[in-house]
This record gives sequence, C-alpha cells and structure tokens, in this order.
Amino acid sequence: MDIVVDSVCRDGYDSPRRALNANGRLVCTGMTSVLYAEGRKNDGGSGWTGTGGGMPTAALWTSAKAKMFMTRTSTYEVWESFREDPETFKEDLSYLLEMLKRGEIKPKVAQRVRLSEVGRAHRAIETGGVS
Repeated sequence: MDIVVDSVCRDGYDSPRRALNANGRLVCTGMTSVLYAEGRKNDGGSGWTGTGGGMPTAALWTSAKAKMFMTRTSTYEVWESFREDPETFKEDLSYLLEMLKRGEIKPKVAQRVRLSEVGRAHRAIETGGVS
C-alpha cells in the first residue's frame, strides 16, 4: 500500500507498517486500543483522563516510537490540529474530501451501522474488534 492511516494502533503500528510498499507512508492519527487497554479515554479535547491522569506509559512509548524511530511515518493529532490551527485543519479536510470525490482515495469501510449502533461499533474499534 502507498499509505496507511492508523487510528487504533492495535499492535504498536507493526501491522500497518508491514502493509506498506517500499516507499509507502504510515500516518498515525491515534492509539485508541492502547489507551483503552489502560482504562483511559479521551475527554473530548482537554487532555487524557483516567486513573492518575496524564497519558499512560504505553501510549507515550508508542507515540515516541512513531515520531522518532519509524521512518516514513507521520503523526497527526486530529483534535490537537483542530484546536491549534482550525483554518489549516479546514483546508486539509477540504482537500481530502475533494480527493475522495474525484476517486483518488478509496477508504476501506469495514462496515456500516445504524446510528443506534454507533456506541457498540466505536467500542469494537477501540478494542481491536474491527480490521
């Protein structure tokens, strides 16, 4: 694959790295499975909460590994980007939506769910139940 966007990080970004071709790029946008495993949740934008506060050690290590040691890897914190530079965020999102409309990107959709099932579907993503 030319690009893989991973927001779950079920295995420390190892499987998406293996899926890349020789010049492919991994974009890390989150690590919900790491945070879920340590009983943490995102509190909606003001930081990570949970027992003891702060980001868990496993998440800190995973983030540092992606940023410092993994070549051809970019990190993109969606909510941080939205808060810190909303205009650039808007431009990025518009660009991606135009690419989608032109058929230049084809996201893999694991499944479609009813609005009443969104909570269950999100929990499945957080626990690595969707690939």
